[in-house]
Amino acid sequence: MGAFGEQSEPVDGRLHGVPGGLAAALTLLVPVLSGRADRCDPAHTGRRARFVGTTSPHASDTRLVPVRVSRDLAVELPGSGPADLRAAATADALAVVPPGRASGRVELVGLPV
Repeated sequence: MGAFGEQSEPVDGRLHGVPGGLAAALTLLVPVLSGRADRCDPAHTGRRARFVGTTSPHASDTRLVPVRVSRDLAVELPGSGPADLRAAATADALAVVPPGRASGRVELVGLPV
């Protein structure tokens, strides 16, 4: 393995890495590893809740918003920008806000406890 800032050599002809940050790891890496281990992804349970927050939908991209879940409500946490880990660290789940969503229920991606 290379030192910090150096590129490491591929293992078995493949280069392994996690793109992005926490949200990318939870929404990309966990499902891939779960599938390779022939297990269900523990984060994607199909749970849905009504999203309450100020984040507006993106025109063409899905947004992952840290939320606290209470009964049937997913309430956006303050400081939920993409580079702010405070909200993600205290969140119960990530709300999946699809492109162009005006209001209503969203899928929740569970976070490790």
